[in-house]
Amino acid sequence: MPRMGVATCIRASFDDASRAASTALERALSYMRLKMDVSDLSGERATRSNTIADINSRDPLFVLGEGHGSPSNFTGQNKEIIFQVCNCSELKDRVVYLVSCEAGDQLGPDIIRKGAKAFIGYKKPFLWAMAAIGDPLTDPYGKGAFEPVLELIYRLADGRTAGEAYNASMDKWNQWIDHWSRSTDPVAPLVLQTLINDRDCQVLLGDQNATIAAPAPAMPVPIPAPAAIQVPLSMILGLVPIAAVAAVIAGNELRRISF
Repeated sequence: MPRMGVATCIRASFDDASRAASTALERALSYMRLKMDVSDLSGERATRSNTIADINSRDPLFVLGEGHGSPSNFTGQNKEIIFQVCNCSELKDRVVYLVSCEAGDQLGPDIIRKGAKAFIGYKKPFLWAMAAIGDPLTDPYGKGAFEPVLELIYRLADGRTAGEAYNASMDKWNQWIDHWSRSTDPVAPLVLQTLINDRDCQVLLGDQNATIAAPAPAMPVPIPAPAAIQVPLSMILGLVPIAAVAAVIAGNELRRISF
């Protein structure tokens, strides 16, 4: 039986997109460690063999993953497949959150069919915009995409249900969408497009009452407030981390290039 208060985290970190997402999730892990027993399989440790070994030895109730993906699979370091359709039975009886492009399309439903308690993920590419490659949570354009992700993890760690955590995340998406819909920043339309995309493709499957930790008071999480920072359009990067595509704005034209 999976152990309440125990978590396995898988964090790919090998290209600009996965490094940025992994950096953002470090804050979530710091918060989780205050309340839970957390194993962090990051960088070169984010492999299928390490993941299965950790799940078998520690029996975590919560599995959190960040990495590139597709409708049918989730990958770790250097795009090594960790979970895929018809090969995810090790997630039975667990709560799973994959911060990964498109994994909520086919893989998420299959994880539930294989007996997982709950699955949270994204049915389409997970997008964000950044002024520069780095930590999205300190970037004027990137933090609006990752605060909702962290909000969901924080609330799960507080002992809230999957449904409550999901709703808290959606509230955070809507706060940022409202912020950028009123912004006069020339990049606002791009940022708004990415936030609406991410909010609308976030899915919760399975038991909305599932929990991963005993209820505990929420703790303050220091995250910078929205800032009106103007950056030339030629410096803005819009990242599609799990599809491994970067969108670069040159003037007013959006071009996509492969990593």
